[in-house]
Amino acid sequence: MRQLTLAEILRLALPPDTRVVAGAANLQRPVHWARVAGTRPLAAGSLEEGELVIFAALPPPVAGEGAQRLVALLDEMRVAGLLVAQPPPQALVEAAERVAMPLLVAPATARPADLERAIVALIVDRRAHLQQRADETYQRLTRIALEDRGLGAIVQALADTMEKLVVIQDEYGVVQEAAAPRTARSDVPLPPLATAVAELQARTRELPWPRREELSAHAPPPQVQLLGDSGLARVVVPIVLKRTMAGFLSAVGPAATCDELDRLVIGPAAIVCALEIAKQRAVAEAEYRLQADVLDAALAGRFASESELASRARTLGYDLSGEHVALAVALDSDAARDRATVEQPRLRLRDALRRVLDERGTPYLLRQEEERVVAFVPASPATARGGRLPEALRQTLAELLDDAAVSLGVGRAYRGVTGLSASYQEAAEALAIGQALLGGSRTTHFADLGIRRLLFPLRGSPELQAFYDEFLGALETYDERHGTELIRTLEGFFAHHGNHVRAAEALHLHRNTLLYRLARIQAIAGLDLDDPEVRLAVQVALRLRPASALRRQPAMAETAPPEPSARAPAPEIGNGARSGGRPARRARERMGAHDQSDQSRAEARSAQPG
Repeated sequence: MRQLTLAEILRLALPPDTRVVAGAANLQRPVHWARVAGTRPLAAGSLEEGELVIFAALPPPVAGEGAQRLVALLDEMRVAGLLVAQPPPQALVEAAERVAMPLLVAPATARPADLERAIVALIVDRRAHLQQRADETYQRLTRIALEDRGLGAIVQALADTMEKLVVIQDEYGVVQEAAAPRTARSDVPLPPLATAVAELQARTRELPWPRREELSAHAPPPQVQLLGDSGLARVVVPIVLKRTMAGFLSAVGPAATCDELDRLVIGPAAIVCALEIAKQRAVAEAEYRLQADVLDAALAGRFASESELASRARTLGYDLSGEHVALAVALDSDAARDRATVEQPRLRLRDALRRVLDERGTPYLLRQEEERVVAFVPASPATARGGRLPEALRQTLAELLDDAAVSLGVGRAYRGVTGLSASYQEAAEALAIGQALLGGSRTTHFADLGIRRLLFPLRGSPELQAFYDEFLGALETYDERHGTELIRTLEGFFAHHGNHVRAAEALHLHRNTLLYRLARIQAIAGLDLDDPEVRLAVQVALRLRPASALRRQPAMAETAPPEPSARAPAPEIGNGARSGGRPARRARERMGAHDQSDQSRAEARSAQPG
């Protein structure tokens, strides 16, 4: 059986306010037994190796050379250490420190015989003693929970008992409570609490429970994890509610001090924390239902008076008299599909959004819908166009949900109860457009949508598809067949308002190459880019690309015509590129796929110098 160390004796058997005044570096010495020494002088052979010597009263004299002779004798006998119940003379402290012998000072009220019995009992029946200590801790924490003193009081009591930093994180890794022991031991140096918290948050994904939603009915056993090369470790156990992950309970300290008692204590402590978290969540759920009732009434217009509804909102900490902004949040459809079966307990957007807003101290009203969560927050510069709050929220949510693809729509600011519905409709539309037309995984402000607000309701309609096909269909087919980027070139051209130099720089092209491509675009699509109406129609069609229902099968790649030399004179946009009218439809009728390829090569040759 593994022998107890002096550090474990200090922690498990001696009074909590026992001090180490010398030899703290040797607390890992094994302790075979404990013995109370009398006041008569010690003789060689009267003690055994590995014993902890307890002095009822220090033998005289222990000053000067007497202290040195006593310590030298104990060191010769290879005792584990020296324990006294009275303030030791400074000469004894210095002599013990000189040979690195642990010198412990128990409270003056402690009786040496009681100290001996406690140590011997621990040595004889170590496991039973550890279990008794764990049971006592569990009972103490349970009393705190029954007294409704909160999760913070539970964590503080656990930190004091374990003499470690104790941290509770939720299932997303966000810290809920953290505490350091109120009485720090000089022989167990602990890092600052903020440092330990930052380290744990950075290592959330390293926890040994990857499929957290598949926890068994009984809690998994605690694990010990080294925290890099810092010399620190954490004893960590999941907090489980109804077989789902509710968080993690961690005790952080020097790796050498993480022992069996920690593992016996932290498991039952996690159960007490789970009960407290369940109470907190029940309160939060009741508050959410009240918020949802207020929003349902406001958005449906089912309220007796605005003042009555505003009064209900004030009881929830939200002022309806000011300006509000609606935020609509959803997982992009692919992310929801891919993760639904794997991460279902962790993809509760409402819960994650509520936690983020609570952490920021932002007042809000929240409403869960089938595919999205809508939150109303007070309008401020941080929520306006260019404000950082919406995008910061979206990024934080994505991180909390294991880098899921999250989109967020932002409505404009409106005042009062009647403004809720207007901002809500705008946020929902901005979210839908951001996902359908802009690629998702982004924040979209309704105020930035421009013409997309008019185009979005037409998505999927035959007329919309016909319009797109008329102006860009031939270019899309050409790009697919030849592996070219004519549509991308057109987008870059319009993005820089038709400025050839800036567009060429942005596309990393020579200006002659850009002009050549624009000429090819006009020839292939039958477009006149000098015509303002055509330019407007093409820009509208470019806005429609993501919403276009038509998805052609990739054509067999053909060799694209060579780009002109950077020094070659390029045709100007209007010279010879017009197809005899606006519609691209006539250009496609005039060009078969084979003829188009031949004409492309001919035009490429004509663009070369000479």
